[in-house]
Amino acid sequence: MRHIALVLVLGLVAAGWPPASRAAEPVSVLLERAERARSSDPAAFRKLLEELHDNTDKGTLLQRQQIAYLDAYAQSFAGNLDESIRLATALIETTSDVDLKFRAGALIVNNYALNGRYNDGLRQLERTLTLADRVKDPMLREHGLISAATLYNQIGQYQLGRRYAEMVAGSPSSRRTLCFAEYYKFDALLKLNALPESDKPVLDAISRCADEHEIVMSNLIRATLARKWVAQGQNDKAIALLQSHLMEAQSTGYPRVISEVRSLLAELLFERGDLVGAEANARATTALGAAIASTPPVVSAFLTEYKVADRRGKTADALAAYKRYAEAERGYLEEVKARELAFHLVRQEAQQKNQQIELLDRQNRLLQLQQDPSRVPPQLSLRTLNAGGLGPAGEGKYMLNRYLRERGDANIKTNADLIAKARFYQDPNFPNRRQAREQAERATTLDTSVRLQGRFALQTMLLQCMQDQRLDALVSPMSTVPPRKLTSPREPGSNGRAPIGWSLIGQQGFPVMTVPAGFTTNVWDRVADGNSTRLVGPVAAALPVGVDFIARPFDEALLFRIASAYEAATKHRKPPADFP
Repeated sequence: MRHIALVLVLGLVAAGWPPASRAAEPVSVLLERAERARSSDPAAFRKLLEELHDNTDKGTLLQRQQIAYLDAYAQSFAGNLDESIRLATALIETTSDVDLKFRAGALIVNNYALNGRYNDGLRQLERTLTLADRVKDPMLREHGLISAATLYNQIGQYQLGRRYAEMVAGSPSSRRTLCFAEYYKFDALLKLNALPESDKPVLDAISRCADEHEIVMSNLIRATLARKWVAQGQNDKAIALLQSHLMEAQSTGYPRVISEVRSLLAELLFERGDLVGAEANARATTALGAAIASTPPVVSAFLTEYKVADRRGKTADALAAYKRYAEAERGYLEEVKARELAFHLVRQEAQQKNQQIELLDRQNRLLQLQQDPSRVPPQLSLRTLNAGGLGPAGEGKYMLNRYLRERGDANIKTNADLIAKARFYQDPNFPNRRQAREQAERATTLDTSVRLQGRFALQTMLLQCMQDQRLDALVSPMSTVPPRKLTSPREPGSNGRAPIGWSLIGQQGFPVMTVPAGFTTNVWDRVADGNSTRLVGPVAAALPVGVDFIARPFDEALLFRIASAYEAATKHRKPPADFP
């Protein structure tokens, strides 16, 4: 809900700012008083800001920039969000003070959240958090984390919101900071249906906020607790809590706080049968105007108005209220979709940017190796390059789960089932298939960018090599070992190549053609020996061997000419006796 972001604007930057110099003591005192009054006494804050403007010429450069920040904050408080963003952006561009840049960035994040520009808010959040390690004031760093918690709660990413809030709540620099962090934590937990069973942690948070005179936050946490009680069927208890502090919530003058409390009261009083009280609270909510349009409290209030009119049999009033409800709900649902889309778009942008940076870094490292061959690892070759795997993260788990699902086995449905229920062959000479399955299971996402990046890197190296050496094609053995006998154990991998054939180059967009290259005269073989295997031989055996010809992408015609010429010159192919 948008009220969340406004609350952060009220309190995120409400920490006391240290005096900049003794030479401008009156200005520094006014600044400190204005900071303290901002979320606890808005009227006093406005008066102090006027005094600061009257004394601007007496302040230092940093103090004048602090006043500029307060101007941006005041515009946000008044609902002039675009103007607030403009002022805060100008301040970021002109000040050299990192702490002030960080503060202004956090204010911009909240303004974007308030006006529904979630894409811009997420981008600004990313830029702001990059300054966190350079911020001198630990309280400001915490406020940056709270800003992240606010925005992520706002767009429905409650796990992320909870994580950032708990980072602050775990070791807060002040009780005031803890008050804000706990609200966002409990708000996220409420949405996740994970609030603690005991009410004590929430009641303690309310008390701490009240002690700090943060009546906005204390009333929002009360509303959170009331919703918990409603979910538990304790409606009367929730009504008593909200009504006992209604005047305090009203005294804040903040529409989003008032609407949160009154809309919930309207719902509960209607359920109790108090139509007069329900209608009064619902109308008090909808009368707050455009500041809370299409927010959940307004949607709820319009629905209550409809229910009251319908219960009284006032058809015309009920129809009018229902139309208002439908319009508000449609606006809210559209905003929810916009939030979700913004999150995924910005996350995709960040992933693409990180991938581009990683790709450029890889290309740079390749250029460095080319310029200084001494930096190349001694055993590096194309056959060892794939030792870490070029498959996308999560591909093994995804593809196997898909195969097992389509296979229809009632017992083995997933990779996890395979790990838990299958019997794995154990042999120190062969790969540990269980470990491979367990490693695949740890993947949580499918990221195909690794495949494309590895493909690009290999293509770059091979094409550069072929160009430098003036090569039309490459040649390599098809396999490191001869074919095994049917039903016999397979040979282990060797020198980065699998025993059944080396397909790495062919998987990266290079056409490969395999042709007969002759026969073995004698071979070693591997036979089963209990739970392991052992080598036997050598034994005489004429087993076919293949050779791979590799060309540039889309140069298959050249491969046919090379392979045909090779076969004609060597005459290695001999049809099997039983299949002439």
